[in-house]
Amino acid sequence: MPQVITIPYDGQEVGQGYNSETHETVGTALSVANISEDPAVDGQQVTTFFQSVTSQENLMESLGISASLDVRYGLFAGGAKMDFAQSHAVNSYSSFVAGRCVVNNAIRHGHGFTLSETATALVTTQRMDEFKTAFGDMFVRSLKTGGEFDVVARITSVSEEHQTQMSASLQAEYNGLVSDVSFSASFKSATSDSSNHTEVTVFMSQAGGIGEQASFTGSDATKILQRLSEFPALVHQHPVGFEVELASYNTIPLPVPTVEESQDRQIILQDCLNQKMGFLKAVADLDFIMGEDTRIFFDNPPPIADLSIMQGQYRSALNALMAHAIKVSTGQMNPPQTFVANPSPPPLNFKKKKPFVAIPNWGCIEDVQRSSADMPSAADLGLNIIYVVGGQGTDDDRNTATSRGNVISIVPPANQKVPPGFSVTVTYYN
Repeated sequence: MPQVITIPYDGQEVGQGYNSETHETVGTALSVANISEDPAVDGQQVTTFFQSVTSQENLMESLGISASLDVRYGLFAGGAKMDFAQSHAVNSYSSFVAGRCVVNNAIRHGHGFTLSETATALVTTQRMDEFKTAFGDMFVRSLKTGGEFDVVARITSVSEEHQTQMSASLQAEYNGLVSDVSFSASFKSATSDSSNHTEVTVFMSQAGGIGEQASFTGSDATKILQRLSEFPALVHQHPVGFEVELASYNTIPLPVPTVEESQDRQIILQDCLNQKMGFLKAVADLDFIMGEDTRIFFDNPPPIADLSIMQGQYRSALNALMAHAIKVSTGQMNPPQTFVANPSPPPLNFKKKKPFVAIPNWGCIEDVQRSSADMPSAADLGLNIIYVVGGQGTDDDRNTATSRGNVISIVPPANQKVPPGFSVTVTYYN
């Protein structure tokens, strides 16, 4: 195992001990003379971006939650940010814009470490097992602090076109590429359509700052950009902990043995994390479908009772997965094994409604059956046509209203909006 590792911050103090086998923060064996930033490199690092996300994995990446370095922390110790991402999980029917501003302060190092009297007594008498139980095999040498401002915007509309336009406009505004007029225009256009239903919800999470500095900004892009401009200064004054640099007691040095983590355990935990993302997405889909607006967005959704049963199956599988993963991560399962849900929850396949379409003013049967640059066909619009012969037409190349193949009437009438799959009666001259 390396002499120095980095883990997510979880309330540790500089000088405090850590057990690398159980992943627990334990007692403090060291006194610290002072804690400070290096004056030669005391600048901040600021990163800001927003993007559209289409999956829970994309959302996690947009919010900076990654399992690439050490998956056990993404699975079990994500803290408030993990809770935020899971509480607003991506569903299959809405568009999402997510982004963040991350400010990293200069690393705050501890200097002048010395053993406490209690720790000195254990080391002197070579009672290293007791030392490890009380103080672990590593200690907190430095803290990485800063702040983070996370935003997740969920846009849902019956019209996929409106939904896509609003998502793109909001993303551009959050990135400072356009003014808030773009999104306002898209939202006004969507809500003015009587056949459409649109919802926009913004969720915010902030780590760093106190009082008014951490107040909710709302969906106003201008206020969000203002918060972003002020964020570096306020999180330098009132930061939160990001990461902890742990060093082996051997670096002092102390004769504390190290333990290599199992590569197989990491593979199993990565698989558990991947399955967890899928279960969370399924639960989010079911939560959305079981909402009050179910029949606005979906065709013939299952009864609530059936959906509740499905949700219970996914939650049971998720609970079993978590119990399995905890056993693997804490070494209670040796050798580690992959998780297989038994019984396996059912696959989800719900159909989202399509927006209403206007019936064209077809002049002849050929217009109904073949699309042109000026007029879509019935097939293009997904309409079911009922043909009715209304009279005997003349064979004069459609130069008169009674020409063979010309349309006599359309029911419902042209320009009326109907849902895809609706039956339209077309009466024509034969």
